[in-house]
Amino acid sequence: MKKFHKYCMMFPLHKTTVDKLTKEMKEHGWESEVPIILFEDEILDGRHRYLASEKADVEPEYEDFQGNANEALHYVLKENLHRRHLSSQEKKIAFMAYRKEMKKLPQGVNQYTRATNTEEGPNGPSAQRDLAKTFGVGHRTVKRWDAEIEGRKSPAKSEKRQQGTDEKRQRAFAVYDRRREAGEKLTRDAIAEEAGVSGTIAQYVIGSREAEPASPLPELSMSAQQKLEAWQHKLEVDFEYRVQKGIRKWRDNMGISSLEKKIEELKKMLSWPQYAVMKKVEYNKIVKCLHPDSINNRTPDELAEAFHIFTRYKLKLINDKGEREEELRKLKGGLPRTVQEMFARKKKKSA
Repeated sequence: MKKFHKYCMMFPLHKTTVDKLTKEMKEHGWESEVPIILFEDEILDGRHRYLASEKADVEPEYEDFQGNANEALHYVLKENLHRRHLSSQEKKIAFMAYRKEMKKLPQGVNQYTRATNTEEGPNGPSAQRDLAKTFGVGHRTVKRWDAEIEGRKSPAKSEKRQQGTDEKRQRAFAVYDRRREAGEKLTRDAIAEEAGVSGTIAQYVIGSREAEPASPLPELSMSAQQKLEAWQHKLEVDFEYRVQKGIRKWRDNMGISSLEKKIEELKKMLSWPQYAVMKKVEYNKIVKCLHPDSINNRTPDELAEAFHIFTRYKLKLINDKGEREEELRKLKGGLPRTVQEMFARKKKKSA
């Protein structure tokens, strides 16, 4: 059994691909027009086909790579990134291994890092942009990967970033306290919108405040009347907060929050311009499951998620105004119309 070259090992091995090729070779033999590429008498490219041929007991075809180590490394890079659909994590692992192997080789100009002979060096902006294009990621992603490799994260930038986060949290805390005292909604979206922060920061603030113990009265020189008024105010604020929290929990148990969310999502989707059907990340998930080269490598969970995304945009895709209005009417009709209906629904749900 032949060994795998270390350049070949930069990229992941997918068992499902090997099983599929094994089945095909058992039925039809070796039909691949592309031979297995050898370098230094080890497999440089064609690992899946080689393992499948071993399982199917089929003799594969071999061909020696004509070139040096630098050219062999970039051949593997080009072949795998061109024909395989890799996840972000798989690309990152391959990038880390590529950088490690490049350090062992004499630096020279190649089609992937044209700037390696300039004063910038292999980690300069031009070289990083070339690599970003090769790996199909953004320039910032390559910069972040390089920073992880060489530990070049700037303490000053980290400190500035943390300072910005602290300022946003302070704004969110202030908004939370004001809304709680005023008896207003303490939802993540409401706090995030008023404070001008992300939903993650708003959720952090809500969790922090809810985990805080009741704060004692300040030990100041007060009259009995002042202490009584202070306690009354605190009880009123805490009571209002607990009532609002109870209402939110009750709405969630009744399914009202879920229905309202669906209605808002549908309204938002239908308000998008005609040329915008779905988010880019959702489109990419569907394409991965439909692409002829990758459809057999998708997991059942990925296929189910793509199907769910596609069907969710049915009303946007079919361009049927009547059906859109009917779907919105059904969602609104799912909301309880009377108190009796609410309690009947809750009773049915807990049964």
